Amino acid sequence: MSFTTLFSNSGAAYTTTSGASVYSMGAGTAYHCNQGYDPNGLQELLKTLREYDLLRLILEKRGGNMKLVTAITQLLDAKVHVSGPYGRQEVSLNRPDALRSALGMVGQTDVKFNIRRLEHGLPAYYIARIHRDWWGIYSLIVEDVHLSPGYPLLDPRFARIMTVGRERYYLRLSLFREQVAAMFTGNEKEIRTQADALLYDLGRCVFQGAWHTDQRFAFVFANVFNLPQLRNAIELVYLSLSCDLSALRRFLTPAMQQFFDDCYGNPGISQLLHQLETMTGTEMNEISQRGLEAYQQLANAMNNTLAEKIRWTSSWQGAMPLWKIVVANVNRLDTVKKQLVIDHAIDSVIMTLEESATECAKMILGKDTLNEELPGKEL
Repeated sequence: MSFTTLFSNSGAAYTTTSGASVYSMGAGTAYHCNQGYDPNGLQELLKTLREYDLLRLILEKRGGNMKLVTAITQLLDAKVHVSGPYGRQEVSLNRPDALRSALGMVGQTDVKFNIRRLEHGLPAYYIARIHRDWWGIYSLIVEDVHLSPGYPLLDPRFARIMTVGRERYYLRLSLFREQVAAMFTGNEKEIRTQADALLYDLGRCVFQGAWHTDQRFAFVFANVFNLPQLRNAIELVYLSLSCDLSALRRFLTPAMQQFFDDCYGNPGISQLLHQLETMTGTEMNEISQRGLEAYQQLANAMNNTLAEKIRWTSSWQGAMPLWKIVVANVNRLDTVKKQLVIDHAIDSVIMTLEESATECAKMILGKDTLNEELPGKEL
């Protein structure tokens, strides 16, 4: 885990006006829109993708004949057009590299086209609208333009996107686009612009610190075994260690606070942001110190849990450390959990880990109890 300061001390904050790339002084962080996305220019491509996904699901769930396979093949070979401010290009799904190049040539520079081969050999597609955060650890996905059912995402908070010849992890803030858009009023274009700006602020100021790729294993484990306090504590620990809290207070806006109060299911982050309003520099330093202690405590609790020996399948003689079972089956933990619950010893192990996570969150906030009444939604 790297303890990275995510903010500069620059006095400039930037916003964008509709229809142009503009830098201006104001509240918030640095959001720059280069108008590299035209939804109308992708309609033919999206129509073909939706038809393909429908036929693929029919084949997966009901089976099919040569007529269905032929229809799928025809969709993959079909010629469609993508367009943008710089022209129009003909593309097909069976030539993904040419399709990516065409999107750049027509000016759809904020759109990333991704493909994954599923277990049965057929492809799944993901078209993401991104914002490159040149100042942060990760760039951001602000909208899922198209996401095929079954597209593999081990941790939904992250997606690997091809960038400059290699795949890099992006933060998927598109998870919150619906909730964020509901916070604003106006026409579709105005809501899109405001939602983009808020998602950028959230990613730049908070989630760049709260989320990290080295959390993915712990989050998958927490999601499968239903450990919300573990997820919340991990985010709070990383935020306390990775963010410059003074700069976070400076860039914090009412809309950002409203998001964590009403939309995001981590009351600890919401309380920390409220506390920042009246914190002194000394108190901020104490938050970081307590965060380091909580990190060590949480790591020890996780290690102890994974070291616990659990009975595993009738064909295996003796118990096995939980970490071996989980790591070997990380892509199918839902199935593994059904086998693990046969050994009721896992219940007490999981409960102890969840209690330790709750104590870590309390330690960081310097409170005896967390405010559980704050509304929120599961990730």
